[in-house]
Parts: sequence; C-alpha cells; structure tokens
Amino acid sequence: MPPIAAQATKPALLESLKTRVTLLLLLAVGLIAVMFAAISWQRDTVLTERYFETLQQVQRLAWSRLEASALVTARAVQTDSASRLALSQALSNQDRGAVDMILRDLTASRPGARAEVHTADGKLFATTSSDLRPEPLMDPLALANLTGSVPGSAEAAERSAGLIQTKQGYFWIAATRVEMRDKSVGWLVIGENVEAKLPLLKAGLSAEVALLNLRGRAVASTTPALLANNPLLGLARDAQVVSIKADGAQTWRAVVSPFFGVDGRVIGALVTLRNESEQLAADTKKAFLLAVAALVGIGLMAAGVWWQVQRFMRPLERSVRVLGELARENLAVSLDDADEAQANEAGAIARGVAALRGEMLSLQVLREERLRVERDQARLIREQLTRLAAGLDEAARAEILATLDDEPSELVDTRHARLGDSSREPRSGLVGLARVLARLTDMINEQQARLLKLLSDLRQAMRQQALLLSLQQELEIARKMQLSILPRQPPATTAIEIASLMIPAKEIGGDFYDYFLLDEDHLAVVVADVSGKGVPAAFFMAISRTLLKANAFYQRDPALMMSQLNDQLCAENEQMMFVTVFYGLLELKTGTLHYVNAGHNPPLWVKSGDTDGTAPLFLPRGQNMAMAVMDGLTYTAGSLRLSVGDSLVLYTDGVTEAVNAAGKFFEEPPLQAAVAAAHATQTPLEQWPNAVLQAVRDFECGAAQADDITCVVLRYKGLT
Repeated sequence: MPPIAAQATKPALLESLKTRVTLLLLLAVGLIAVMFAAISWQRDTVLTERYFETLQQVQRLAWSRLEASALVTARAVQTDSASRLALSQALSNQDRGAVDMILRDLTASRPGARAEVHTADGKLFATTSSDLRPEPLMDPLALANLTGSVPGSAEAAERSAGLIQTKQGYFWIAATRVEMRDKSVGWLVIGENVEAKLPLLKAGLSAEVALLNLRGRAVASTTPALLANNPLLGLARDAQVVSIKADGAQTWRAVVSPFFGVDGRVIGALVTLRNESEQLAADTKKAFLLAVAALVGIGLMAAGVWWQVQRFMRPLERSVRVLGELARENLAVSLDDADEAQANEAGAIARGVAALRGEMLSLQVLREERLRVERDQARLIREQLTRLAAGLDEAARAEILATLDDEPSELVDTRHARLGDSSREPRSGLVGLARVLARLTDMINEQQARLLKLLSDLRQAMRQQALLLSLQQELEIARKMQLSILPRQPPATTAIEIASLMIPAKEIGGDFYDYFLLDEDHLAVVVADVSGKGVPAAFFMAISRTLLKANAFYQRDPALMMSQLNDQLCAENEQMMFVTVFYGLLELKTGTLHYVNAGHNPPLWVKSGDTDGTAPLFLPRGQNMAMAVMDGLTYTAGSLRLSVGDSLVLYTDGVTEAVNAAGKFFEEPPLQAAVAAAHATQTPLEQWPNAVLQAVRDFECGAAQADDITCVVLRYKGLT
C-alpha cells in the first residue's frame, strides 16, 4: 500500500487546529503576563496607600506634639503663683498699667506668644497685641461657657484649652480663672501663634508646610508662592493625599490633615507639600523599560510557541490525511512505519489510526456475513407478515400488504457502501420493528395513565398554591400592621437622641420596642421579646405592648407598673406564653433612669468619657422573672444616673443568640466589641443599630437568621 506521504496537501481543518492551538498558547502567555502585571499594579497600589497613611500619621503626630508643647507652655505660664497673685490684685484694683506690665513679663521670653486679661463678665481688659483694635482670643460667649462649667473639672479643662481661629491667624490658647479671695475677678488667656511654629514643622517633617482655612485658602505657609493660585480649594475638611501642579511642570504631593478647634469642630487643615517630580519621572522611565522588556519576552515566547506547534503538528497532519481517506472507506492507504514508531503523542495517534484501519477491515468482512444472515431473516419475516395479514379486515389487510410491497424483496448489496451511513443500510429489521411498535403501544398507554395522574396532582397543587398565596398575603398584611405600630418618629424632646432597628426572623415576629413621653420630664423606653415566633407571638406582642403603654401613663413607679402588667397578662394567657421585658423611665432633667428588667437581656451602658477602647458595661441582670409566667409577682426596680453623652444599647436575644454554620452563638463579648468600636470611631448614633446588625451578619456567614433581631440605642443629651 502506498504511504500517505505521497498524498495531496493537508486539509484546512488541520490548519484551523494549528491556528487554534497557537492562539490558545499565545493567549495563555498573554494572560500570565496580564496576571503578573495586575499583581504588580495591585502591590504598588497597596504600598502607595500605606505610604500615604504613614505620611498622614506622621503629620498628625508632629501636629499633636507641637500642640501639646504649646499648651503645656501656656499652662506653665498660668500656673506661676507669683504672677497669678499679682495679676489678681492688679485686676481687682482695675490697675490697667500693672496688668499690662505683668502680661509683658509673662510673654517676654516667648516669641509669638500673646496674653490677655478679661474681666469677670468676659470683656477684654488688657492684651499684649499691638493692633489698634485687637480682637480677643476668646469672646465673651466662650468665656461664658467656661463660667458654666465646674472649675477644675474635665469639662472645664477641655473647653479652656485648644486651637482657635482669629483674624490674626490660628492660636493655641489656654484660659484660666483669676480669683481674689475665692471670688472670680476675671480670666487670664495665653495664646501662641501657630504660624510661628511652622518652621519647626517644616524641619521635623522635611517638607513645606501650610495652614488652610475652611475655604481651602492658605493663611500661613513656609512657601507662599507655591499655593498662590489656591490649588487646594475645597480640600480642607477631609484628610486626604492629592497631587498638584505648581511651578510650571513640577508635581507636588500634598498631605491634608484637618485640625479641630476647642469646640470639636473642624476649623482648618495642616498641609505638607513634597516635590515628587524627579521620583515620578524615574518611575515612568522604569515602567517604560519594564513594558519594553515584557513585550520583547512575549514576542520571543510567541515565536517559540509557533515553532513548537509547527514541529509537533507535522506527524499529526499525516495521521489526519489517513483518517480522511478512511472516512471515505479507502482502506488502501497507510502511514509510514516511522510515524507509528514515535514515542510521543503523534506516534500514539498514528498507532491508533493504524488500529482503526485494521478494525475497519475486520468490520467489512463482518458486514458481508451479516448481509447474508439478514437476507434470510427478511424472507422469513415477509412470509409471516403475509400470513398474519390474512386474518385482518379488508382495510387493515390492504394497508399491511401495501406496506410489504413497498419493502424490497431482496436486500441491497452494501459491500461498497460507506461504513456508518444508515441511509444506505438494507431495510430488513421487520421483526425488531414489530417489537418496537408493541413496546411503543405499551408506553403510550402507560404515559396516558401517568398524564391523568399528573393532571390530578396538578389540580391539587394549584388548590394548595392558591391557599399558600392567600396565607402569604395575609402574613404580609400582618407584617405591615406589626411594623406600623412601632414608633416612627423620635420623641419631641432634645434631651435624648434615639435610633432603633427590628428584623423579624419570619414574616412577623414576637419582638417589640417603644419609646414615648409621659410628660415633659419623663420618657418611657421598652424593649421586649415574646416567647416563640410567628403569628401567636405577634398577637401576644400586640397585647403586651398595648397593656404596657396604657399602664405606663397612670402608674409612674416602674416596679408597680410591671407587677400590674404581669397580673393582667397572666389573667388571659391560655397559651402559656411569656414575655421578657426591659422597661425604663428616664428623668430628662437629671438623667436618672429607673428601670425594671423582667428576665430580659441586660442593656449596655456606654459612658461618654470612655474613648480609650474601654468596653461598655452591662447593667446587672437582676432576679426578676419574665412576665406572664406567674401572677402575684413583685418586681424590683433598679436605677442609674446617666451623664450627658452616655448611651444605652437595648437589644433582644436574637442578637446574642445568633448562630453561625458551625453552631456557635454570637454571645455578649462580640456585642461589646461592636458597640465599643462604634463609640470609639464616633459613628453617628443612628448607625449604631446597623453596626450591631452587620456584626451579627458577619458572624452568621450566610446562616439563616434564628430569631428576631431588635436593637434600640438611646443617648442622653440633657435639657438645655
């Protein structure tokens, strides 16, 4: 047999395969290059962000140290007992000359410092300022706020020291009372101009320094010309790092850090500027060289891939040509012995093609034998069908005989037909066709029976679906009604700030909360959890809430009110349900909270002064039993005193008893951590319930909610 090497040109299909393999390998190379480029870019982005964060931290630290140093110096001046005694006597005698002399002595050795004295009613009495109409460092309103604070308290210390903004610029100031025989005769205010400290910041940070007002304009700078065109307009309120163009084509990196005044509000920003033009040029050059090197490497890899594919595909091309001839049943072709002797994949394919050719030769012999057998079978089947047709009626017999006449009397010789071409096979399988038809009849009957049963099941399912839709609509109406009875507006008082959230585990739940004013000085707040979930719990919740609110208006003693409510709930409690309740009555003028905890989770007490990461405190659990368990119970009340800024976090066990996929409970320490984080980061109060919910969701990791989740946060602000 002639070898395939003498055959015609390779088929287009093989060319397409070579192209696809080459493109696939090149695509893989490109994807790897893109992946490494993406990793490099992500790494550079992370390092850049860390670098910017480090710059901001160093800048804030330098500012804090400079501010602390200025305030320590100002307080050291104020604590000079001899000067304070002389100043008290001079101010008491209204001796302006003596006061001026004392102030000059206090600031003589401190360039940039400024001292002034105010009378007891806040008016400016004397100052070291050389302006014709000097603006006081602290206005009468600020001094009046100091007068209202307790002397020596943390509140007074916080109000009397810090950063202020005047027409002359920014000053670090410290104010203290001037007393004579335990009577306040005025105020001594020491201020130090921040602009005078900018050279120190420049030396410490190795960068140009500027102070921006809230409009983004530079009020003081070590390089005034750099910010002459106000490139940082509108950037003074947020901490950020930006790039600006200045001095032609130079690029400067600006690090903006807002600073706060004595009242805690942003009054300006500190900006450090570093020239990064040379670094950016070097980075651009480096990136260009890396890109060129990458392109060269990819080109070399692509050339190598193309060469290897061409080399590997040559033996495969010969095997494909042989397969094409075998598909046309040309069994005279064969492969070279060298192709079959190869030890690689191409050799394995060649050996497979040779084996296929041998099988096709054997199949040809078998087909000829089968043709002889099928010829005999067809003759027998025709005789039997003709005999069976004689017993049919006229129409059926004519149809059967016509069908038999259409069949060839002899089988077609398919010795030279293409293997696998069913259109050229002899039509001789009448016995098998009869069995198939019989089986098909049985299957039609069985399918008809199944369809009838399916229709019956479908009717039943449609009835159940209609009932289910009706029930879902009723549950949705119940859910909306339940949510509608919850308070939608905060109480009409400025003494408290409140936020709330409730997520039922089902369409309707058994949790509820409420807060309402009993009068101008008393606010009632309640969080409760009814046993169970679903419709029974929702109905019992509605009854409990209605009775509690009704009793709260005429019985102001929380313990007596809860005892009466317990007896009322026990009277008609045939379902033996119970409810845990935390009820508190807050005196808005004093901040005193009288409360009763009837088997409920203890609230968290977040004190306003705990800003150093101290965990909030849980209120004592107490020994009171849940309500509606037993009538005639006496409930014990507790009380605590809330300071201005203190917060209470009330919740139900759906928070602490949330379960993750591993079966573990959320419990109380993570709740403390979530509330402490919200307090430490000064998160707005209205976002606290969502912060607690997010902590629970993160813990659940996709697990189904096990119970209703309710959270109410109350912050005492005091009556003004």
